[in-house]
Amino acid sequence: VLPNAPYQCQDNTDPQSRQWFATRALDADAATRVAEIRVTEPILNAHIDAKLKQYGLTDSQLAIGGFSQGAMMALQAGVRRPSACAAVVAYNGMLADSAGLRSDAITRPHVLLVHGNRDNVVPYACMAKAEQDLRAVNVPVDTATYNIGHSMNTAGLRLGADH
Repeated sequence: VLPNAPYQCQDNTDPQSRQWFATRALDADAATRVAEIRVTEPILNAHIDAKLKQYGLTDSQLAIGGFSQGAMMALQAGVRRPSACAAVVAYNGMLADSAGLRSDAITRPHVLLVHGNRDNVVPYACMAKAEQDLRAVNVPVDTATYNIGHSMNTAGLRLGADH
């Protein structure tokens, strides 16, 4: 199940363009970004909970994934679910609320970070920072790098599916 972000994108007049939060990934105001993500996180969790109930599944059978803002939301919600999910797969995103990892109740699902080393939207260095911050709280992490920009490729999708 691939949910749409709940809000219409402010930077795009196409009504089908969606966003999870308004702050851009690289805006200097990290506190605003974290606040917006924390407002949106319950929306994502409610959707996940409804789908788990609909299909008769548990968190242990759940993999959460996303691209860009969706990756940020997957990382945010995935380690904060009440029960550990099976995996989190994040494509070209970043860990937006790393400070919260030390103060929030977290679970430790297996995380796969996939990033393009030519990403001009969410810099490649964000992957190493996310890996470092997740490992610091004992979340198991694997990473994969591809010679692409802010996009996904077949090899990365296959790796995520195999995780």
